[in-house]
Amino acid sequence: MRTRNGFLHYASRIMGGYVRPGQLANRARERLMPRAEVVSWQPIVISFWVTSRCNLRCDMCPTHSLKTPKSYLHRHNETPDMSPELLRLVLHRYPRAARVSLMGVGEPLLNPHFFELVQECNKRRLPVDTVSNGYALERHIPHIVRSGLNCVVVSVNGHTSEEFERMTGMRGECHSRIVRNVQALVRERGNRIHPRVEISFIIDRYNWRFMRQMIEIGEEVGADVVLFHQFLPSPFPGFAPEERCLHTSDPAVREELTGLTSKRFRCHVKWPWLLGQPGDEKRVCRTPFSMLMVDGAGNVGGCHSMILNLHENGTVHDEDPWNNAYFRDLRRRHLQGDLLWPCEHCVANAGVDPKRFARKPAAS
Repeated sequence: MRTRNGFLHYASRIMGGYVRPGQLANRARERLMPRAEVVSWQPIVISFWVTSRCNLRCDMCPTHSLKTPKSYLHRHNETPDMSPELLRLVLHRYPRAARVSLMGVGEPLLNPHFFELVQECNKRRLPVDTVSNGYALERHIPHIVRSGLNCVVVSVNGHTSEEFERMTGMRGECHSRIVRNVQALVRERGNRIHPRVEISFIIDRYNWRFMRQMIEIGEEVGADVVLFHQFLPSPFPGFAPEERCLHTSDPAVREELTGLTSKRFRCHVKWPWLLGQPGDEKRVCRTPFSMLMVDGAGNVGGCHSMILNLHENGTVHDEDPWNNAYFRDLRRRHLQGDLLWPCEHCVANAGVDPKRFARKPAAS
């Protein structure tokens, strides 16, 4: 019994929280069994898209941007806010999930049931994370700190107000408000371990030289982690991969990241993966095989990074949504390399870890 409990404790550290034997067995099947169109394990992570509403209209957001045509095939359709009843139904259906993410194709804190959703996850001892744009964070800070959230990621998206305005198209004053809110959240948390506070930045061909300054913002506000995201492109002028994304073929970018990844900082840094070129190591995205997305209407999806539309993929009320026609097709596409346009330009499929390429010569 002592050995078994010790093993479960070790597993809980790896998986990010309390682990039941069924969850551990489920994770083992996902790791050890071959990937296929139909899988025999339950989702490892469930990502609830808890609202479609947002208090900002950032340019780079494929859902709320005024610059993204409403005709865009992958633009997410507006759905109701996630209800506690729907969340309970999904968690009851997939009891072997190991982690939950409460996201939004918008601002999660706009869902009036947000903290009730967190409590439902806490009852099942599931680590639960969320992502916020930080603009209206201050009114929720005491609740966030005491809610049981495992992690809060705040999208800062700029080391200055000018850079924030360039990236998002929103007023520069929003940036200082977001930074103040992160500072207040860190102060309120004090010496508590949770929630972990991460701040994130989108990196593109215009701001990669300022990553050091962005890390300094993280150190100044007391964030635990600074998270860099590769720019997620769309096939429209100003947002295309060749205009905005970072590639392994750019020697200046490689040199900058090689230098930065060799340094030590007061907060942990997660570096941006670069889009690879012919000859770079190919990857197969794990998300369709490990993560279930559910929006407020009960629609399901299998893409976490590119925020693809979930409409007409099936719903959680279907007989087997985790292995329905949509998931089988998406997994087949990944296994055979017949990717959708967004997937072709996503680091989950075409990305290279900068810590890996920094140790190898650039491709000729």
